[in-house]
Amino acid sequence: MRRNSSASRSRNNYGFNSSGLYPNQYHGHSGTGNVQNEQVKAKIVNSDYYPVAPWRGAVKLDYPFVDAIVQLADFELEIDVEADIELPTPAKEIKSVRKNVSLKQCKAVPSSHSPDVVKLFITGILHKNIQYVESGSGFVRDFAVDVKFSTIKRVELDNPVMNPFGQEDFEFSQKTSTHEYRESNKSGHGANPHVSGFESFETFNEPIECKLLGTKIRELDLFNDFDHGGRFNHITEKAELRLFIRLTQMQKVMLEDSDNDYSKYHKNYMKNDNNNKKDGYESKNYKNEDYNKNDDDDDDRYGNN
Repeated sequence: MRRNSSASRSRNNYGFNSSGLYPNQYHGHSGTGNVQNEQVKAKIVNSDYYPVAPWRGAVKLDYPFVDAIVQLADFELEIDVEADIELPTPAKEIKSVRKNVSLKQCKAVPSSHSPDVVKLFITGILHKNIQYVESGSGFVRDFAVDVKFSTIKRVELDNPVMNPFGQEDFEFSQKTSTHEYRESNKSGHGANPHVSGFESFETFNEPIECKLLGTKIRELDLFNDFDHGGRFNHITEKAELRLFIRLTQMQKVMLEDSDNDYSKYHKNYMKNDNNNKKDGYESKNYKNEDYNKNDDDDDDRYGNN
């Protein structure tokens, strides 16, 4: 009893309990010892805007490259669809039909013939919501149906497919060990059986993205299987689907700048390329000294030797 009385006296004098924590009734604190801050809302907050020039603190690049989304092609794809639709109950009249198109697959595969050509694999659904009546009066019934379609189309690109290193076409990986490393044995008469090595590589190409920009549908519905009351339950649909599609790819893009060294080299390269094409030479037969000198300097810079 004397010990409890001493602890009570200490808590009353200093505002602490025997565990060293603030009591629950102490203002601004909880019984667990966590501080509860009061929230005060400001009446007026002023702020100022000071624009900073974009060139301040910027770094000038001698070889300005960026990763950017490049538009490969914008095109229209026309698909003809024919389907037979069975209504759950006979219909006297179709009141309305709502339609929309969605793609379940839109995959572009680069052709082996050219990096400017892809094969586009399309799979989609034409969704229809049909509202009809069974007689001259009564309820309006709803019936939803999905018409599946698929097609494969050859598409010519405005900009070629590129690999991550800025070269045309995809880069394929070599996962199997076809290149083997061997060392000579001590006598120099054969291979060392205790040492062996292999070489493989893989490249992570940027995928070709497909985006559906819009659709346009024109269809003709033929009503069949009429009964004596003039009702039908079979519809033959003939539709023309026009899909407006965009293909894009993330690519390494050079920013044009007449002051940087690479732009000067690139323009000189393109100039020599055009001249040699006019003369009927292939790129491997280039003999322009300026081009060869710049090409060697570029190989040294990127470590291609």
